[in-house]
Amino acid sequence: MVGKVEAYAALGAALKNERWAWSGHGEDGTTVVVTLWADKLRDVPGGGHRYDLFDAPDLDAWRTKRGNRERIRDLVMARDHADGLFKVVVGRANEEGDAMLEGSVYEASDIVMRLIDLDETTGEFSAESV
Repeated sequence: MVGKVEAYAALGAALKNERWAWSGHGEDGTTVVVTLWADKLRDVPGGGHRYDLFDAPDLDAWRTKRGNRERIRDLVMARDHADGLFKVVVGRANEEGDAMLEGSVYEASDIVMRLIDLDETTGEFSAESV
């Protein structure tokens, strides 16, 4: 395991802010990397993964966060300039189970996801691995 900045760098992206960013992109404008939380990343029968934040019970806790606003911009970039594709840093919450606090762990992965749907107002989105 490495730190968040190193995990993003390993996938060719930089974070706008190490503390609150949940996504980043490369200078080329086509490389987008998003943190997906391990507890919300679902295995799909037959292989692959699905991630769905629509109707998330904790939406109100993260809807107005700066990290969400930046993630929306990065997902729009992926949709508009990279055929909806983005790379994944898998995040795991700290020992208290709170991803918003210090101590969370981030790992660069070989997972590539395609954006399926995005609500640009709330930041809710769904994606499937390719």
